Amino acid sequence: MANDLVQQMGGAVGRMPAQRRLVLLGGLLVVIAAVIGVGMWAAEPAWVVLYSGVTLGDAAQMTDALDKAGVRNKLATDGSQVLVSKQDYAKARVLLAKSDLPGNGRPGYKLIDQQNALANDFMQRVTFQRALEGELSRSISGTAGVEVADVHLTMPEPSALRRNDRPAKAAIQLKMRSGMLLAPGAVQGIIAVVSSSVDRLLPENVVVTDESGRLLSASPEDGSTFGGASRQMEMQQSVERYLAGKAERMLETVAGLGVPRVQVSAHLNFDQVERSNESFNPDGQVLTAEGRSESQAAPDGSGGQTIVNNTYQNSRTFEKILTAGGGITKLSVSVAIDERSLTADSTSSTPVADRLANVEALVKNAIGFDSARGDQIAVKAIPFEVATRDSVAAPAPRSMIDLAERFARPAVGLIAIVSLLVVALRTLKTLQTMRSPASGADRPGQGQLSPAAAAAAMIPPLGPTPENVLLKNRVVEESSDKPQLMAQVVRAWMTEGNQA
Repeated sequence: MANDLVQQMGGAVGRMPAQRRLVLLGGLLVVIAAVIGVGMWAAEPAWVVLYSGVTLGDAAQMTDALDKAGVRNKLATDGSQVLVSKQDYAKARVLLAKSDLPGNGRPGYKLIDQQNALANDFMQRVTFQRALEGELSRSISGTAGVEVADVHLTMPEPSALRRNDRPAKAAIQLKMRSGMLLAPGAVQGIIAVVSSSVDRLLPENVVVTDESGRLLSASPEDGSTFGGASRQMEMQQSVERYLAGKAERMLETVAGLGVPRVQVSAHLNFDQVERSNESFNPDGQVLTAEGRSESQAAPDGSGGQTIVNNTYQNSRTFEKILTAGGGITKLSVSVAIDERSLTADSTSSTPVADRLANVEALVKNAIGFDSARGDQIAVKAIPFEVATRDSVAAPAPRSMIDLAERFARPAVGLIAIVSLLVVALRTLKTLQTMRSPASGADRPGQGQLSPAAAAAAMIPPLGPTPENVLLKNRVVEESSDKPQLMAQVVRAWMTEGNQA
């Protein structure tokens, strides 16, 4: 059956005019190309960024390691970004970590292992400095928010004279990840790591900048506006986060509140005050020196005297008080609670107003509220737009989204391929069923058909063919292949007709 169908279709295509065959061939090529394109698109995985901002050398080593492990990967953005499929993300990171990749473009202590044993003192110092810079760059790049860190060290050779001995210096440039900021105190932590790792390097000799050239570090003695304002802002934000976190952790243990939000605004006093007190106690006299002088009396007993010269020191108290800045002068606290969580909690019979009062009391105790210094607090119940954390059905949409993302591309590709195949089969069937056995010259009273209609009429229909159609097709084929034989047959028919 399949062979007959193939032969019929081949014969029908062979009898078509050249122009129609070209159109049919072009349509088939378009359908095949569309099927292949949709199949490749459906088989394409969901790419995710594995590492970005890597050097070309690291990118070459990373792709080579992934290719050897059979992990599909590709490069983007001029080769500085390595992408892998979403399913292979964790496997690729573990594989590259095993190979100590990426190396941030700066070699570490491996340089010492690769150093020539016959190197002179100068080359050994340079190699050690490069290795130390690479190790520090790698350590700083592990800080949250830092993408790439470049460390440059200046390590003068020690001098025999101490007064000519120059200190070491360091310059660090940080490239932050997109949308990321350094945590408060992270710059001081980076400075502490570098100064503790290099001999004769003091923290005030370490300079930290970002990729735009903005200065991030400032020594404690730096009286510049930027340095002081930056430290004060970091301290204020740290205090606010600490107090807000204490209050939120306290309220999370209370049932029926959902996920409360606590914001703290702290006003700090950064003035440094130095006071000196000196007091004397007159009642607490202490004998510090004693002198006595006696003069001899005359024979008559007159003129004799004793002089006593004592020195006393009063008790004195000297007190020097230095008040450091950063003390809290005022707190403003805002607590927002999901109103729907309060009303939906049927286990509690306490009125909403009393529950809010209890929440206010808990927050005051947690943050150290002091009304004498003017602290303020506001506790409000308002409806939240986000889903509460105690909702049981919250993780379900995420799993459905993951399933949809996983099977969306294969499903769309399969539907497109099936649709293209159906369209192609319907087109072929339409071309083959356009032929009508009773049309054209066989039907009396009909005019001569056009070449396109005649060619379409010669296409045999699919399925079983009647015997008269087969006979007619055979006659047409014989007439086309052996015109002399057909001429003899026609002359014989004409001769029989004249005799009759």
